[in-house]
Amino acid sequence: MKCRPDVAVYKNLPANWFNDIMYFNQSPIIAVEVLSPKQAVTDLTDKALNLYFPAGVQLVWIIIPTLRIAQALLPDCTIQTWSSRLMTDPVTGMELDLGYLFK
Repeated sequence: MKCRPDVAVYKNLPANWFNDIMYFNQSPIIAVEVLSPKQAVTDLTDKALNLYFPAGVQLVWIIIPTLRIAQALLPDCTIQTWSSRLMTDPVTGMELDLGYLFK
């Protein structure tokens, strides 16, 4: 993968707090992108469809701070949207409190 998401979630990697690894050889299971004020949502969905999913990413979270919502995009183009409540990731089951995130 030639681009880096804002946050990447990997499965079962050992923690090493003494060495900062900048590039991984494997794709994350989840890529998180935060929409900037001058960016279009299609920039992030295109990145998901053309780069992340072909590289093996299973889910892309798109965080839209100005609207206080989060979307989960799956490779089959299914989209789930959450706003100011508990977001449950459909791939890993991880939970994110959007009320706390957008505080």
